[in-house]
Amino acid sequence: MITNTGIPEIIQQIGTHLDLPHLFTAIRVCRSWNHALIHCLWASIDDSLYSWGRILDTFLEGRRMDPNDNSGSDWLRKVFLKYGHLIQHLHVRRREILDAVCVTRTCVELKSFRVGKVEPVGLQLLEHEWMYNLSAEEQVKMTEVRWKDAMEGVVDSLNFKQAFKPRSLDLSMTTLAQMEVDWEVTREFWMLLRENRGLQVLRLDESLKGFMSVVSSEYFMETLAPLKDLVDLENDFVQVDLAAVLQAVPDLRRYAKFTNPFGSFSLTQPVQRLIHVELNKSTSCEELLQFLRNSPNLESLSIHSLHRAPVFDANDTETLTDDSPSQLQRLQISMLMNIDGHLLDTVLPWIPDLRTIHLTRLYGRPVRSIVEHCSALTTIEGSNMGPIVQVIPGRRQENLEAGALEEMIMACPTLEKIDWIGKTLCETSLWDYTGVWPNLTYLRCQIGGLRVHTVEDEAIWKHIKHLPGPFRLEEQRVFEQQELIRQQQRLVLRRIGALRNLRTLDIGADFQLHENTSWRNGGQGGSWVDRKRPRMYDCLRLSLEMGLDELAGLKDLEVFGFEGIEHEIDEAGLGWMSEKWNKLRVMYGLCRSGGLLSKEETEKDLRRERLLSVMQGLRPDVVHEPSGVCIMMPLT
Repeated sequence: MITNTGIPEIIQQIGTHLDLPHLFTAIRVCRSWNHALIHCLWASIDDSLYSWGRILDTFLEGRRMDPNDNSGSDWLRKVFLKYGHLIQHLHVRRREILDAVCVTRTCVELKSFRVGKVEPVGLQLLEHEWMYNLSAEEQVKMTEVRWKDAMEGVVDSLNFKQAFKPRSLDLSMTTLAQMEVDWEVTREFWMLLRENRGLQVLRLDESLKGFMSVVSSEYFMETLAPLKDLVDLENDFVQVDLAAVLQAVPDLRRYAKFTNPFGSFSLTQPVQRLIHVELNKSTSCEELLQFLRNSPNLESLSIHSLHRAPVFDANDTETLTDDSPSQLQRLQISMLMNIDGHLLDTVLPWIPDLRTIHLTRLYGRPVRSIVEHCSALTTIEGSNMGPIVQVIPGRRQENLEAGALEEMIMACPTLEKIDWIGKTLCETSLWDYTGVWPNLTYLRCQIGGLRVHTVEDEAIWKHIKHLPGPFRLEEQRVFEQQELIRQQQRLVLRRIGALRNLRTLDIGADFQLHENTSWRNGGQGGSWVDRKRPRMYDCLRLSLEMGLDELAGLKDLEVFGFEGIEHEIDEAGLGWMSEKWNKLRVMYGLCRSGGLLSKEETEKDLRRERLLSVMQGLRPDVVHEPSGVCIMMPLT
């Protein structure tokens, strides 16, 4: 006799290894499979992934035509009423999902609850016509009456009604009917948080301010205090002091607040479990050293900037740190100027174990401080904001950051990761440098400053490149210049090819970081247009003729990117990559840009599409992803 003892457990184990589409297929095989796998299907919900968008668009279509059509919302609430208790990890960005989660209040077994950038409601609920006939004073009174009605039945906290304040009513921007829904969601949202006592991760995005009532810091602390398992908090919603948060949640390990930092940077007492802090806040050297002293196990810290305060002497710093070095391993400073180098000389000696530095700007003076004090540095990270250019009358513009990254790289032979896609390595001395980085596994930055033809010389080269010669004087000059270009390209690629442990090599441009809107023609009659960062021309060409085969030593390469550079990769080059890089899994650079493009960019887009088809035929296992999406409009 055959029994199915243990079969459901086996099916559940299989379910943990399936992605959502396959899991959704598996639960429809039979009733027993459905019963065994339904927990896996609903254990983690992220409404930005898979088919959630399509499902919502289908069931909420009526709402787009009629704001008072609740059929889609009712369906969604029924779904969460039935399955909400199975959800353990919930990541929400859609307003309809958040409303259903809050109003049903069935998601009471959450371990992580992340509210991302919530999309605003497309259409407001229609208001009663009689509201528009009331005077401004009568509208205010009616708002107060309906606010009290919305708060009826709340027994969670004696201070609940005092903790929230209704937003002022502006019937030109919203309706009181919509505000009543917002009040209900606000009330149920905080009740839901209090019911999830096992919550470990909580994220509150700033976008909640767009429709939720203002919450008091006291009520926020009262809500956090019972969450004894909470270890990770990202809070851009409530203005509250970090010290107060740690007093309410003493076991918190990670805290982040990126917008409108509130309160002082100091800690009132030592905290042993805190390991990660992100605050978009400026601080002085004194405050920073005190913070490090009171968080002895802190591993990662992100701040906005350092004050230009007087430098302390050695006795002062020893007093602030108790003569005990910090265990900090990662430091991020968003705005670090050239004149702040002496501040780093004060702070960095007390962080001897620093492994990772993340900066937005990189200047010579801070670089020298980092190199001098951070001998164990293994990772350089950066966010691109474009170069800082100093304009001096009568002289050429001077890039104040030129050569800084190269200086740091040459002084840090222990580097394992360079991740600064917005920076360009262009110093000739770097490629002449005889040192090697034996542990480097990740190189993500642009490589430029290489010799290129002028437009006129490029036209001459295209004409003579397939001719046997002899050439005329001007053509001979271009021919010799092309040989110098080829030699330099091969030299750089040979240096990169010597980095045998590289697993990620991305030398393209990240267009996502360069999208901006500019005013064309100015003044009256102007128009807003999207501009794309210019393509790189003084870059590596990446053809076999120009030295692509010099990268044959990168046997472990898994990710290769060349998005946005003027490369010359062709079918032969793709064939070489598919053969030599057996471990390649991801490629950036062959996806179409999309959007409104110029004629030249459209031709390049079609060429990328042809190359993509070739590469997919050679290596169907390689995933092709765009590094960013950008729309360019021709400026005429």
